[in-house]
Amino acid sequence: MTDTAAPDVAPPAMPFSEHDDDRTKAMEHSMVARGESTTEDVIVDYFAFDEENVVVLPDGKQRVFHKTMTEGERRKYQAKSNRDVKVQRATGDAYLKTAPGEDRKALLETVITGWELYKDGKPFPFSKTNVATVLETFPPRVIDIIHKDIMMKNPWLMGEMTLEDIDREMEALTEQRERLVKELAGKDG
Repeated sequence: MTDTAAPDVAPPAMPFSEHDDDRTKAMEHSMVARGESTTEDVIVDYFAFDEENVVVLPDGKQRVFHKTMTEGERRKYQAKSNRDVKVQRATGDAYLKTAPGEDRKALLETVITGWELYKDGKPFPFSKTNVATVLETFPPRVIDIIHKDIMMKNPWLMGEMTLEDIDREMEALTEQRERLVKELAGKDG
């Protein structure tokens, strides 16, 4: 979370008028005429990417903190959630091992960074072990709220395969199977 401290004294409010706009345009025109740039290039520090997000739970008092993933964290999550695909050469049948619940758990474990939670009226400390406890004991509707916010803050997650994408992949695998069957039949015959 980024807290930006407000300056001690706010600058005096400057009334805006059409004259100010005209003056700005005149200054820009003058700068261009002198060959000066009217814009300033800003270099973005991509190494400083550290974004923490807050999900307020339905009671309005408890909060869960999670981060927007960096490329390294994305790779680690994808390694945890990668599933096996097996193709049997003899039949061409493809088997895809999926475990959506485990994928979701891996995502939550990867990005949850802290919380302000209470158990039996007492603060429930944050730890990796306690993340597992929360994921096992919280009501699904509360985990759904956290998961939805994580998905919104990491839009690439929602770019995963759609039903149409899966259908296209299945067609491609079917074509690959047919080619392999013909190839094998040619070698045997």
